[in-house]
Amino acid sequence: MPEVPESAPIFDQWEKAAQRLLTTLLRNQKAYIFSQPVNYVELKIPDYPLLVKNPMDFATIKTKLKEHKYERIQEFMSDMELVFYNCRVYNGTESSVG
Repeated sequence: MPEVPESAPIFDQWEKAAQRLLTTLLRNQKAYIFSQPVNYVELKIPDYPLLVKNPMDFATIKTKLKEHKYERIQEFMSDMELVFYNCRVYNGTESSVG
């Protein structure tokens, strides 16, 4: 993930840009799998917490944005990458989801 310098033009407004990004992503019909925390009990995938040590989803990210939990854009970007990393770890890169 590239580092974003604090002097970048969007830095002072990055939270708004991040919210816009999430809104845009959630409009995609395939984004539903990332929209909420994985309920591995309901989905009957008991090995999920064994493989995914640090779960992340768009709802959690949205809450963290709303509550100003991110101090820097890099923290937001790390959580976004974590959503997709976890998906690849659990589903593999050859699956349609991964």
